[in-house]
Amino acid sequence: MLGLINYFFMLRTLDGIGSPPDEKPVRWGALGAILGGSVLTLFVVAFALQHNDIARLCVWIAGLAILAVFAWLIFRSAASERSGLIAALILTAQIILFFIFYNQMQTSLTLFALRNVDWDQTVFGMHLFSWQPGQYQALNAIRIMLLSAPLAWTYTHLGKTNRDLPIAPGTRSDSRSSPSASSSSDSAVQRRSRARCPRGSWSGDTASIRSANCW
Repeated sequence: MLGLINYFFMLRTLDGIGSPPDEKPVRWGALGAILGGSVLTLFVVAFALQHNDIARLCVWIAGLAILAVFAWLIFRSAASERSGLIAALILTAQIILFFIFYNQMQTSLTLFALRNVDWDQTVFGMHLFSWQPGQYQALNAIRIMLLSAPLAWTYTHLGKTNRDLPIAPGTRSDSRSSPSASSSSDSAVQRRSRARCPRGSWSGDTASIRSANCW
């Protein structure tokens, strides 16, 4: 509810933002078909969840359909695209397994801890406090709320001072953070041009070397 209230108050900030279809009139027939299909899908899903055999059948059909689509794409793709599609299939399988186990954190794992784990938190035999397993689910949200503002300020401050954190160890995300990078690169271009270009075809600066196509 708070999100909807904030949306209506801040709606004016979205003026002029969007794609061309946003400016076209609403197609009520298409909208009604989408809403009707959504309601029908809810009834179908509810019916399937009440019948285990049908639910399992739907899962098998969906899995086989996904594999069939990937197989068709891999078979019809070019050799340069095939390895990427195979990698995407492997990553899709990994993501499915990840969310299967991750979503049990709020259900199966919490219920297991609720029934089989001691709620008392102790350190070297000293009792600190007692927490229910369900309360641990709030730690992630609390950590995000506490660290969002400091991290946002840190990244913004580092960006303004050209000290962005590197994406990989030993690298920098912005060439401006290293003043000597551009000069050393230009010197390397000039050294290569002296070896490859005839004398007089370059004037010494990188721009003229590139215009002469000698590097």
